[in-house]
This record gives sequence, C-alpha cells and structure tokens, in this order.
Amino acid sequence: MRSDLNALLTALQSDEPDAMANLVTELRPRLAGFFIRNNAPDTDIDDLIQTVLIKLWRLKDRFRPKTQTASPYIRQMAMNCLRDHMRTIGRQRRGGGRDRVSLKDVDVPDDAESAQVSLERSEVRDTVKAVVRGLRGPVRQVCRMQIAGVSKKQIAADEGCRQNTVHRHFQTAFERLRRNKRLKRLVLQ
Repeated sequence: MRSDLNALLTALQSDEPDAMANLVTELRPRLAGFFIRNNAPDTDIDDLIQTVLIKLWRLKDRFRPKTQTASPYIRQMAMNCLRDHMRTIGRQRRGGGRDRVSLKDVDVPDDAESAQVSLERSEVRDTVKAVVRGLRGPVRQVCRMQIAGVSKKQIAADEGCRQNTVHRHFQTAFERLRRNKRLKRLVLQ
C-alpha cells in the first residue's frame, strides 16, 4: 500500500498522463476517512479533500521519494489543511477574518413568510437561551463556551477538567433541551 502511494506520487512528479486521476481514486476514500476521524464538519469534507489534492499537485516537486514516505507526507498535508480550515471557521464564528459579512450585504425579502420564519427562529433562540440560563454553573459555562466556538479540548483546558467531563456537561445540556416542551412545540410545528 505504501509503495503504491510512493509510485503514484513519483508518477505525478514525472507528469505521467493518468497519474493525478489514479492518485485521486486512491486517496479520496482515505482522505475522507481521515477527515471524519478527525471531526471535520461533514459539509466540508469534499472541500478539504480537494484542497489536499490541489496542494499535492502544486507541491508535487517537494516530495522526495528517496528520503520520504508518501503516507506521512500526505497525512501531514491533510492535517495542515484541516487546521487551517478549522481556524477559518473559528474566525468566522468570532466575526473576524477576511470573510466578515455586514448586514448591508445580506438581501432580506420583505414578504410575510420570511417574517414568520424570523419570528419562529427568534422564539427558538429565546427558548434555548432560557434553558441555558437555567442550567447549573459549570454546565452553563461549558455551553456558553461551545456556543462561542471553543473546542471541547480547549474548554477542558480552560476549565481545568477532563474532556469527558466537558462531554458529560454537553449531554446534560442537550437532555434539558430535548425535554423542553416549548422547544419541542416550536421545532415540530
């Protein structure tokens, strides 16, 4: 398996005709599995795979088959793409970065249906906020940090607890949300 990837990258370096197509066929399922195992958002997996493949194409001359093995080389490239992507998502959630969108850029229709949808969303948002306010201290703090876009690992480090504890706090909060009758009524309308 390892020599197959080495051979494919070597073929890509020597500009063989079907080298990239063969590499895509071989790497697509592996990269998808890698991103799923590393908790990449499901909606972004195809974009991440394409980013890795484009980087492989652009940086094909940097791979040294005599001193490097293809699998760790590709894995590190995929991990770097995932880190960059997650940082970009974090910036967007915090409202920073290059992808900031102002309300002037958003086209909002003035029809009654969009007003109804907006009203329903605000009711759901207010209900969720009320449920979060009703949670006990540590669970409430963990939920607020998660809403702000902080990772479970970082929350555990900031709160001085284990990731399992953070996970249990999430479960408690979600169970409270699941049991809320008003929220059920709003969502199931």
